[in-house]
Parts: sequence; C-alpha cells; structure tokens
Amino acid sequence: MSFERGISKPKLKELSLLSFQKNKENLIVLGRTGEGKTQLAISIGRKVCQSSQSVAFLPVNLMFEEVLAARAAGKMISYLTRLNQTQVIILDDFGLRNYTHEEANVLVELLEGRVKKGPIIVTSQVDPKGWCKLFEDPVIAEAIVDRMVNPSQKIKLSGGSYRERLNLPSNRKTIAQDSMLN
Repeated sequence: MSFERGISKPKLKELSLLSFQKNKENLIVLGRTGEGKTQLAISIGRKVCQSSQSVAFLPVNLMFEEVLAARAAGKMISYLTRLNQTQVIILDDFGLRNYTHEEANVLVELLEGRVKKGPIIVTSQVDPKGWCKLFEDPVIAEAIVDRMVNPSQKIKLSGGSYRERLNLPSNRKTIAQDSMLN
C-alpha cells in the first residue's frame, strides 16, 4: 500500500544520494501530523549511516531535557561538542511548542557550531516563516531561523495522515489479507 506524499521520485533519488550533505545544506521537512516527516528523516538518516557517517536523531523536546541533564551534571559543553561532531543531526518535531530563552540560547549555540560542518534535518508542522514566533527574544529567533534556513532545501509533504488512512475499514481488510499471504 502506498500513499502519494507530494515528493517526486527524482527528489527522493537526489535525497538518497545525500547531495544536501555534500553541499552542507540543511533539510527542512514540512507537513501535517502523520504525513511522514519523521519517517522520511529517519530514512535519510539511515542512508547517511550506510555511508559510514554518524547521525543523531533528537526529538526536540527530548533534546532540551538532555540539555537540562547535561547542564545539571556540569557537562553542557561536552554535550554540545559531541553533538557537533556528528555528521548529521535530525531535529524531529520542531515547533510543537514555544521555547524558553534558555532553550533558544542552547539552540543558537548548537546551530552556530554546525555552520559549514554538517547539516541539520528539521521536521516541523510549522513553516519557517512562523518559527520566529516560537521564541521570546526576536533577535535570537532571527539568528536561529537564519541558521536553519540558510542554506537549506525545503520539502513539503502532503496527502493526509498515514495513521488515519491505515485505520480506515477498507484498508484494515487489505492489510489483514496481505499479512495472511505472507
């Protein structure tokens, strides 16, 4: 079973060749809930791993919890250093909530350490035009958005929720029949 996602086969091929990484461009994967943003980011991350490079997958809210723990343990600098040694960082679900001033400072430090070193893949339901509203300080917000967007490729997924479609009665029957055949 497949669903149209609004991304062409040539674009998928280009992503699988990791040209964004060679060009040190960030990837911004946008779409509504369930449209496959995280799945696409993980698939790209696996391709990076297959090329013997390191990837860090970080749901943004969990990353900030790790930052708090690292700060409390006096290991904040080593945490950021370790992250910045990773070839590709995936920040999943960026923009689900507003971020504190402290979180914004950490994010700008992380992004500053990545400039011309390695890309970040960001998944978000929020278009980058709305990202500045997520931060208290407009100056830090502008710095964060600028570092995430420049340079970057934007991929907009569509097609509705996989979860919703997979849960339709007609699809449940097809899925059950397919699994009985295997």
